[in-house]
Amino acid sequence: MAYLKNSAVNFLNLHYGLHALALNGAGAFFAVFLLKAGLSIPAVFAAIALVIAVRFLTRPLILVLAPRTGLRALVVFGTIFTGVQYLFLAEVRGVDVMLLGFCISAAIGDTFYWTSYHAYFAALGDS
Repeated sequence: MAYLKNSAVNFLNLHYGLHALALNGAGAFFAVFLLKAGLSIPAVFAAIALVIAVRFLTRPLILVLAPRTGLRALVVFGTIFTGVQYLFLAEVRGVDVMLLGFCISAAIGDTFYWTSYHAYFAALGDS
């Protein structure tokens, strides 16, 4: 089993598994939470669209920051910033500033985490 010999990749896979478990559980949760917070179904979809749009716009920022800070630091930042979105989510009471903060923090956290994670995984992996 040569694929288990790279401990850096094994730890990164463990991290990914735990992150994916938490993120997928929360993904279903936040849409229902937004509906219960008073958003209409179109507003929930608009919030999801805003998250995707901000991800698209912030992705080039990774290319600028990665050589200066390193991929590991960006993965750590993305992991921590992904948690910030739930601070905003707890305060959403409709279409308001907290919803905007939630969408932006979710997009930035996801963009920094996933873009850096994939590049970091490729850099640590064996050929």
